[in-house]
Formats: sequence, C-alpha cells, structure tokens
Amino acid sequence: AVKHGSLKDVVRMDLRAAPGKRGVIVSIYNSGSLPAGFGLDKPEQLGVGLQLVSSLLPASGAGIWWEQVGETIATRFMLEEPVIDPV
Repeated sequence: AVKHGSLKDVVRMDLRAAPGKRGVIVSIYNSGSLPAGFGLDKPEQLGVGLQLVSSLLPASGAGIWWEQVGETIATRFMLEEPVIDPV
C-alpha cells in the first residue's frame, strides 16, 4: 500500500479489535484509487507482492481486503483465532 505512494503522502495506520470476534484488524490508509472490482478473487489485478501475500494467508483466521474511502485506499488485514490466541 505504501510502496506506490508519494513521499508527500500521509500514511495512517490503526489497530482495532475485530467487531464481534476475538481478533484484530490492522488498517493502512494512503491516497490512491482502486480499479473497479479489485480484490484477491481477481489474481490478474494483483502484482507479484500481493500474489505472495495471498498465497501465504492461512485458510482460516486471517484475511486481507481493500476499500476505497473517498480519495483514500484502506488496506485491512484481519487476524483471529486460530492464528492468534486472545488472552
């Protein structure tokens, strides 16, 4: 998410509890726009780095997705059981 931005761009990150679940969501926000229908279900739209990320995700307990929020892209990474063990 950050690699393709400008040095002038502000990048914001936050960490939140996953709603209704025992897990966390890490969000990274930076300026940009997503192509229509962008996501892991369309591998032809992914570069090598995102293909690698998607292949390394466990089958359960982790997820990654993107959202267009005005002129900002929100990249979200969720971790929950069994990948993490909430205390």
